[in-house]
Amino acid sequence: MNRSTLLDEWSALWRRLGAAGDAEPVFLDLEARYSEEGRAYHNLAHIAHCLDELRCYPGGGVDIGAVEFALWFHDAVYDPRAKDNEGRSAGLASETA
Repeated sequence: MNRSTLLDEWSALWRRLGAAGDAEPVFLDLEARYSEEGRAYHNLAHIAHCLDELRCYPGGGVDIGAVEFALWFHDAVYDPRAKDNEGRSAGLASETA
């Protein structure tokens, strides 16, 4: 999945969730985070893979939009020395929502 497709995916999710404002600045922040030096795995390719896997899920009884939003943010904060990356990533998602 290329950058343009990822931006389109993010923008479509933003609209489906009824988020206010412009989706692109949030995407640019996420893109910068997932493109940081030293990320061997938790990068944009990983997000694209997660989104592809989500498309295979039938979705019974699950808020797919919420799951997709969580996928975008699940590794947004990455410090290999820290033990609270997931919590800080969740905090970033909460600030964005």
